[in-house]
Amino acid sequence: MIERKAMYQVAVKRDFVAQHFLFGGDWGSENELHSHHYRVEVCLRDSGLMNTDFFSTLRKLTPL
Repeated sequence: MIERKAMYQVAVKRDFVAQHFLFGGDWGSENELHSHHYRVEVCLRDSGLMNTDFFSTLRKLTPL
């Protein structure tokens, strides 16, 4: 018989817009303020929770 541990997962997906322009040269339209759209998705999985019901993985991510 295979023993299976519970798997916990939390995910967050966010969209954001970053604006910038280039200077110090003739970069054409890049010299004008313009936007870029980004989508970021983070998914954390762990086989267990700490006593506080938090992922132990979060401790590992803290230095990032």
